[in-house]
Amino acid sequence: MERFRRVALHFCCFVWCSLALFFFAIQAAAIPLEKPIDCQVGVDCFIQNYVDLAPGPEYADDFCGSLSYDKHKGIDFRVPYSMMQDGVLVKAAAPGIVRGMRDGMQDISFRQGNPEAIKDRECGNGVVLVHADGMETQYCHMRKGSLRVKVGERVTTGQPLGFVGLSGETEFPHLHFEVRIAGKPVSPFTGKAMESGCTTPGKNPLWTEQALAGMPYTATGGLDVGFNTQKPDIGTLFVGGKKQEQFSQQSPQIIFWAGFWGVRKGDTVSMRVDTPSGDIWTIQDYAVTRNQAQLVVMLGKKRTTPWTPGTYIGKATLVHQHENGKKAIVIPLIRSITIPSGNTSFSN
Repeated sequence: MERFRRVALHFCCFVWCSLALFFFAIQAAAIPLEKPIDCQVGVDCFIQNYVDLAPGPEYADDFCGSLSYDKHKGIDFRVPYSMMQDGVLVKAAAPGIVRGMRDGMQDISFRQGNPEAIKDRECGNGVVLVHADGMETQYCHMRKGSLRVKVGERVTTGQPLGFVGLSGETEFPHLHFEVRIAGKPVSPFTGKAMESGCTTPGKNPLWTEQALAGMPYTATGGLDVGFNTQKPDIGTLFVGGKKQEQFSQQSPQIIFWAGFWGVRKGDTVSMRVDTPSGDIWTIQDYAVTRNQAQLVVMLGKKRTTPWTPGTYIGKATLVHQHENGKKAIVIPLIRSITIPSGNTSFSN
C-alpha cells in the first residue's frame, strides 16, 4: 500500500509539474503577435472559428460562444472567393525561422476532390515558423504557388509568406492560423490551452494591443445572397460557383438563396420575394436546430406562365439569439433581379 501511495504521489507530482511548466511557458512567451493576414476583420474578412476551449466533446470559442468545433486548434480568417483570386497576403505574425513548408496542392474545396488525396496533408499549402521564445506559428490553406519563403530562412514581423488559398481540408478560402507553446495549441486571444475551458476574454492575450483592437468578436454574419435559375450547388457556391444568373420571362424557375455563417441552435431565417405584380413569395421561417458554421436557405418558384416583367426583390433575414436570451442580432440580406419584356434577359 505504501509503495502504491509513493507511485501515486510521484505521478501526481509529474502531472502538476508538467502543467506548471506548460503554464510557465505560456507566461514566458515574450514575443507579441501581429495579425497574420492583410484584411480588415469585420469589413472584408471575418473570424469564422476560434480555438476550441471547451473540455471533452463539447466546443466553445474564447468568448464561450459557438464559433469553433471540437478540438479545433487555431483561428480561421475567412475571405470571399473573389478576394482570394485577387490575392490576400499571409504575413509572419512575429520574427522567426521557417521550420517547414509545403506547396503544390490544388485550390479546391475538399468536397470536390478525393479525401484520400489530402490525408496527412490537411493543412494544405502552408508554413511553420519557430520563434526565439520557443513558440511556433503555423499558416495553413495557402494558395498554390504563392509561398515566398524557404526552409531555414529568417523572417521578420509582417513579412509576406504567401497568399490565402483553398488548399487542404477546407470548404472555403481562409487562413488557419495556429499558435503552439511547448508543442500544445493555445488561443492567442487568451493564452489558454485548447480544451482548458473558456474564460473572460482579454486575459493574457498573445496579440499586440493594436492587433487585438483590430479583431473584434462578431458572433454571426451574412455570406452572400442571390437569384438562380437552377438550384445552386452548395458545395461550390462560395468557391467559384455561379451566384447570379441572367433571367428572362421564359426562365424555368426563380430560386432566391441566402447564406449565413456562425448560426446557432434557436436562430430563425425568414425568406420573401416581392414581385412586380404585387405578389409576395414566402416560406415558413426556417428554424435552426443545431450550431452550424455555414447555412444556406432557399425559396423557389417554377414557371407555369411567362414571368411578369419588372423587378423582383428578395430579402432574407437571420434572427440570431444571444446566449443570454436578452437580445437578438438581426441580419438582413437583400438582392434584386429585373426581368425585361420579351426574350431579352437581364439581371442586376
